[in-house]
Amino acid sequence: MVTEKDYVFDPIVPFLFVKEKKEDMLNAIRKLNREAGLRRFILVFPVWDGEAKGQTVIQAFEKFGDLLGEIRRSLAADGIEVGWWCAPSLSVVPQLPNGALPVQKIVGIDGAVSKSAHCPLDKQFAASMGTYLQTVVRRGAPPNIFFEDDYRLSNQDVVKFGCFCPLHLKRFAAIIGKEVSREELEAVFRSGGERSAKYRKAWAGLMKDSLVELAQSMRSAVDEVSPDTRMALCQPGVSDLEGDITEAVAKALAGRTKPFVRLFGSDYNRDTADNFASLTFHMLHSKETLSKEIELIHESDPFPHSRFFSRPLSCAP
Repeated sequence: MVTEKDYVFDPIVPFLFVKEKKEDMLNAIRKLNREAGLRRFILVFPVWDGEAKGQTVIQAFEKFGDLLGEIRRSLAADGIEVGWWCAPSLSVVPQLPNGALPVQKIVGIDGAVSKSAHCPLDKQFAASMGTYLQTVVRRGAPPNIFFEDDYRLSNQDVVKFGCFCPLHLKRFAAIIGKEVSREELEAVFRSGGERSAKYRKAWAGLMKDSLVELAQSMRSAVDEVSPDTRMALCQPGVSDLEGDITEAVAKALAGRTKPFVRLFGSDYNRDTADNFASLTFHMLHSKETLSKEIELIHESDPFPHSRFFSRPLSCAP
């Protein structure tokens, strides 16, 4: 049963703030606070913002940082906290200097190239993310930044399992001591047996390390501006497949702050209960096996999509 003593309900609500309707948006947040007791919000950017593309991308982040700071100051007297939900994460459009090579996209094991997601090993992409984060943190001072659950290599639009781009293949060659092509790896992975298991385990470790490396780079960029800003991982559904990334990435993002993870736990966009048992078990498994120093919240998402993040319930027998 759930005991009243252990029950905590203090959700973090993702909020799409339409800047052209600023006063209406502010009043909507105040109403949610007044009538429902919701006090913590994270503004969604830049997934739906057409400005955050092409040559205007850095200006879009500057404008968002200014808007976030204005909103935080406007709502501070009401006791309302406002952070940032960086959605998407690996699909954020990078800003490159003239003449720079394109950023490496994620490549699946079958050779499919993602339409939008970038390889975390690409140094240009890491530098762009660092610049964007510093821009928003300097101007908006969000207390926390959540990274959308597209912080993964697999399950990126046309890519089912990745990344097998040249950057990853080069790293893998250093691990196993010889060069191997994507086609050769696909054949080995499909073959089964001891060699397949060995290579698959090594590849999963490489996927985790590449995501940790980018997380460390982003943390270092934010530390130059605000070491106390919390950075949290929205746990991807493929987190186990990719070398069990949750704890390592969360700690890399945290820096000197308390590690913070939103456990995945919702099946939305369809009204079925097929996955309820596995989703619940995975959330409970994560809660029991992740380090106790990590703060955990649960992805609670009533159908069709009224999303909010809340703390997992503490359960007693």
